[in-house]
Amino acid sequence: MNAGKVSLADAALKLGKGPRQVRRYVESGQLRASGGGHGIPYQFAQRDIEAFTRRMKSKTYQRRQTWRGRVDGDTLARIAHASALRQDNPGEYLHYVNGGFLSLWTLPQKTVQGLFRNCLPPLDSVPDSTRLWASRLAARLSPVELDYVGSMFIVRLNPATGFEKTEAGALGAAMEIVKQTRPYLFYNEKTFQQSPEAWAGIADSVQTECRASYAAEFAGEMYGFKRSVFFGQDRASAWQVYAAHHPVEWVVRRLTLSVHAGDVEWLRSLIVPNEKRPPAYPEADKLRDSLTAATKRMRQLRKRQDRNPSGNRVGQVLGLKYRAQGCRVARRVRDKLSRDDILSLFVDHLRCDAPRVWKSRPTRTRPAAG
Repeated sequence: MNAGKVSLADAALKLGKGPRQVRRYVESGQLRASGGGHGIPYQFAQRDIEAFTRRMKSKTYQRRQTWRGRVDGDTLARIAHASALRQDNPGEYLHYVNGGFLSLWTLPQKTVQGLFRNCLPPLDSVPDSTRLWASRLAARLSPVELDYVGSMFIVRLNPATGFEKTEAGALGAAMEIVKQTRPYLFYNEKTFQQSPEAWAGIADSVQTECRASYAAEFAGEMYGFKRSVFFGQDRASAWQVYAAHHPVEWVVRRLTLSVHAGDVEWLRSLIVPNEKRPPAYPEADKLRDSLTAATKRMRQLRKRQDRNPSGNRVGQVLGLKYRAQGCRVARRVRDKLSRDDILSLFVDHLRCDAPRVWKSRPTRTRPAAG
């Protein structure tokens, strides 16, 4: 061997790396070496190894960019409460912690504020127990660790990316077809018209309210009164009756909810004729195959929602570059929380079983006395 030259094995030993990693340094141009051709081993100058070591140390101890967290204690409490509402009321709170949160760590701050405002319950509606639990975690965890916990809720409710473009487009197209054929279902205060079709859209809801709110002998009279107000001269009063029973809230949403709930049978009953009753939306039959595909996809996602949040998926949502980064953050969170806090996180709030890596905490031995 030439004077001042070391082999690949010796260079790896000096650098504390494996031979394969040292080859990568050479191939990327970070470490100078001679040889390396067919049958010719690498050789390294001692001064090149020392220079490379100094550069690596300077990079190792450079100050990293501080993680700017987007989930604080109050936000975590709102996310946890939204998660409970969505799981207790399937289909009713789909806008809470929806698929938009999967991009939370890449969105502009202004957009994030709108997402929190529109897709999370207000803080004063969160139970005190949830707020205390979130405050305790916020006091113990760093910003990136608290964001990791928040991302676990997001992945729990949105285990995959959701619909494909064609599937999402089919649901939007179905709504457009219904809107074209039944515009009275979509009236707002500006476009409202006192038409028989509009009254038919809310008649059942008005009748149900009258029966529930008034005695039997007065229910029919009150129903007739509301009908007279609807067709009366005062358009503002007529709009108030219509707005209180807006058919979009309970008629049109059935089609959307059947898709998002993954209920293929319910979807087919709404758009495909059967012997017992006519379909609610015969217009949407043109898009039956695409809507059915979207519904089946959502059914599969619903089945996966009972699983633990995937650590790999959580890291992707946070924007961590390497899987090992997410694993390190998860271990730090685990080690900072008590066993009761971990069980509360998974059983009470995420409502799934804790993964084995979270249950198995390292045993810490006390130093010997004296």
